[in-house]
Amino acid sequence: MITVPVTCTLYDQQGDPVAGGVITAELNQTEIYQGVIVPELYTATADALGVAVLNLWPNELGVNGSMYTINATNPDNGKRFLKKITVSVPNAACNLHDIITSVPYPAIDAAQQALAGAQAALALTNADVVLTHADVLLTSADADQTALDAIATAADRVQTGLDAVATAADRVQTALDVIAAADASRLTMGTVTTGAPGSAADAAITGVAGSQVLALTIPEGDVGETGATGATGATGATGELLGVTTVAGATHTLSAADNGYALYFTSATAVTVTTAAGLGAAFSCLLVQAGAGQITVAQGASTTLVSYGSFVKSAGQYAALSVITPVADTFVLSGQTA
Repeated sequence: MITVPVTCTLYDQQGDPVAGGVITAELNQTEIYQGVIVPELYTATADALGVAVLNLWPNELGVNGSMYTINATNPDNGKRFLKKITVSVPNAACNLHDIITSVPYPAIDAAQQALAGAQAALALTNADVVLTHADVLLTSADADQTALDAIATAADRVQTGLDAVATAADRVQTALDVIAAADASRLTMGTVTTGAPGSAADAAITGVAGSQVLALTIPEGDVGETGATGATGATGATGELLGVTTVAGATHTLSAADNGYALYFTSATAVTVTTAAGLGAAFSCLLVQAGAGQITVAQGASTTLVSYGSFVKSAGQYAALSVITPVADTFVLSGQTA
């Protein structure tokens, strides 16, 4: 049975590799290839780096438009972190993330299968007739030049028969290519939504053939427990703020006027602070959540925002966040983040 390697790299919701993660691939309908029923279920286990390889029979060789349903389970908690993702496997080695938005290979109906089989059978029958005729010529040939000429003629006819088989095979492949092109469906990426912590990941395809859209819902990871208090570090140099600016609004874009200041946000609703390009290196300010509105720092155009653990929100009321630019247009966020 033909199989191709499909490489999968498994990560948990925190972006860490899932060592020992179990990934399964199950056919959504029965396929028969060369007279043998294709196995319906394949399983692989990830190595220490979260990499697993599924050796799958390629859907491209099927006639029923089958697909695989992919599930993955974390061995530490028994929970699925990939659930019912469908893919079509090509007849070549590939990565799971490259084919996760693939559409099923078009099914070949009974009439088309019968036509392809009849053409191949006819070509093979013609070849058999030519070969039989060649055998008769070889059996009755005399040991003279006339017999040698007859053998050469029979060989030419055999080649003609083989050419007929090849031509029939080319026509079958051309017919399959035409069917695949006619039934091709385009799939474009739609929205990616962050789900509630602990909820299941989900994928939905909407629209009709030729204009289908894939929407993904990926759950937000749970906030981890607070770690133990670390050792007290050495006392640093005394810093000095230029002043305090009170901000009552729910949106604020950083500017040169904020450099060296503490921004005191008093909004009762959620606050969004956006980074801005052109503030240069050594820009710094302090963001304080004075009100009930949680602060979220957003990456502005032509800037880069980085933080420990990718946390970009204030931990709660009176939490303080530090923003600095060690190099121009790169903003480092630290402090009491969540």
